[in-house]
Amino acid sequence: MGIDKSRYDNRSDQWRRRTGSRRSRARRWASVPLRLVLVTVAAV
Repeated sequence: MGIDKSRYDNRSDQWRRRTGSRRSRARRWASVPLRLVLVTVAAV
């Protein structure tokens, strides 16, 4: 069980690291239109 859990944690860590960089980049680009929408809504 301990060996299997360590293997699962390692796999999830690699998956999280691989998707983390892509998600952070997507979030940075998504925050720009979101800020524009908030500014326009606040202006209206």
